[in-house]
Amino acid sequence: MKISTGHLLAIAMLLTTFVSFAQEEETEFISPLTEGRSLIGGAFGIVLEKEDFELDNLTNPDVMRETTTRASSFSPYYAHFIKDQVLIGGRLIVSTNYDEILDIDEDEREITENTARSYGLGVFTRKYFTLINKFGFYLSPELSYIYQKSNRDFRIRDQQTDNILFESNSETNGDIFEVSTELGLYYVLNDRLSIETRLGGIGYTYTVFNSSNNEESTLRQSASNLALSFTNTLSFNRIFAINYFFK
Repeated sequence: MKISTGHLLAIAMLLTTFVSFAQEEETEFISPLTEGRSLIGGAFGIVLEKEDFELDNLTNPDVMRETTTRASSFSPYYAHFIKDQVLIGGRLIVSTNYDEILDIDEDEREITENTARSYGLGVFTRKYFTLINKFGFYLSPELSYIYQKSNRDFRIRDQQTDNILFESNSETNGDIFEVSTELGLYYVLNDRLSIETRLGGIGYTYTVFNSSNNEESTLRQSASNLALSFTNTLSFNRIFAINYFFK
């Protein structure tokens, strides 16, 4: 299991905030997690990675590989408490991703670029469990639909002349249906604000996608997947969520 640095930082910041506020002298605290109240919030995530290393194996001897990843996601939502510490809501899901793989040897270089955009909607319910005063954890089942469009460009160039020796591209459109349950931590700052971070979850996805290439051939496929995750996935890269409560 791989825990991202950003994910660990988010948990550390949440726990630090909890300890800091817990040390303050408490007056009368009114919890915002009560029946009849509503909230609006937003979850966001950003990934920026670049790595260089040498491939040294039988199939790719002495090839230098450079990888670049840029990804972002944003998920604003609205929810209403139907009873104390229980809410139902809906969210908008938007994410982008760009990956580039560059393999270089003495004679040529191979360039693979993958670009993806996703848009979706989700409905969810959430149950909060208080551990110590303002701090606790939550469980959040969700049903979501996501439309994803991705492009893959592949080129081989001559190192000396920079001429294109081979080129291909493909496009894939997919419909993604997901049923999931998320586990996370929360801390209530006051009767108007709270912060949350995702610890992990379990989800079942069913995907139907159509792919086509520059030779105009089209392929329709479907796939399903059940996954247990302890880190944020690309389209739901939710490191932090901030909630605002109102009546």
